[in-house]
Amino acid sequence: MMNAVKPPPMIDESLRPLAERELRRVRLGLSFPGPLESRYRQDTTALSAADMRTFALLTLPLYLISIVIAALTFRGLHSIGDIAKHSATVIAVTLLVLPYLRSKVSFRRRMAAFFVLCAAFALLPILFTGTEPHEPPIEELIVCALPISYLLLFSRLALPLGALLACLAIAGYGAVVLYLVPSLTSAVKADLIGLVALQAVPALVALRFLERGTRRLYLHSLLERMNYESAVASNIVLKNLSYTDPLTGVANRRRMEAELARICDQDDAGASFLMLDIDWFKSFNDHYGHPVGDRALQEVANCLSTALRDGDLLGRMGGEEFGVLLPGIVMQEGVMVAERLRAAVAGFPFMVGTKIVPITVSVGLSSIVPHDDPARVVEAADKALYRAKQAGRNRVGGPWLKQTP
Repeated sequence: MMNAVKPPPMIDESLRPLAERELRRVRLGLSFPGPLESRYRQDTTALSAADMRTFALLTLPLYLISIVIAALTFRGLHSIGDIAKHSATVIAVTLLVLPYLRSKVSFRRRMAAFFVLCAAFALLPILFTGTEPHEPPIEELIVCALPISYLLLFSRLALPLGALLACLAIAGYGAVVLYLVPSLTSAVKADLIGLVALQAVPALVALRFLERGTRRLYLHSLLERMNYESAVASNIVLKNLSYTDPLTGVANRRRMEAELARICDQDDAGASFLMLDIDWFKSFNDHYGHPVGDRALQEVANCLSTALRDGDLLGRMGGEEFGVLLPGIVMQEGVMVAERLRAAVAGFPFMVGTKIVPITVSVGLSSIVPHDDPARVVEAADKALYRAKQAGRNRVGGPWLKQTP
């Protein structure tokens, strides 16, 4: 039977109290509670993966240019071999990492790959400088400190782990300065290490608050989406209620007339419309009472629903009268469906106490042609129903039955 409108899939409402609680909390931690963190990653996966790939593809040529300029500035043309070695290493790392910076890759693997890329950009200058056979000039040491900012980009996404890694990079830079450049005075070494720390520490704090702010904005947008989805679902429920008969749960007359008008206005193959009326229902109500009569209406509606296709529409037209819309069913097939419905109701064991009370229906059938008039269709089905009642009830009526005066 044709179903009512279903609301679209909604965000789990259990996330609402978690999001509201997170907005009220003041803390340094970034991670949300488990389900909320999973939803955050799900919603931001595609965007974060695209950002990571863009970072890798745009940063690589800029990084390579910086290597060439710095090496030629501090070492001259004799450093071409070192430039080639450094550049080849960075390019190889980038090409190995790129396949993992996709939304289809798991969050942990994608973050691990991005860390490898950021760590390579940050640490390779220090490693190449530290492995030189001669003592590097102080200007080159200062330049080597700058790529540590790449780890700060990773820290933006993975604090506090990223903060720890950035601190390790600072410590690694300190080791290069302390052990590989013995000619520098202690004051100069302390100044260099302090320069790197002064660059990294405030940036780490700022990035932590930036990420926290970004996550708070996400929580606000999540709650707005949930409110919108809740309003849409409520409107759909109200619309379904306005199109549903409250007693039987099938379509009401309003929805049946709207769907009939839509079918009549189509250009494709015709359809059929049935009018069913429970025989002697007024006498049934008078004898058994209205509560039993209401239950009989519900049982008949359930019986008819189970005998129809998914695309058919059953509706209560009023009182003990039902309508059935059969899209794509022409007259001969409509007669077979009408007879199947009549037999299904007649064979249903309706119980009143311990007694089986027979219930039958009379059926009227009319055909629907393209661009038909809905009023004509209903009138033709009603006349056919009247003929079926005149012919003795518990039967299907149509143009083949003559109406007696």
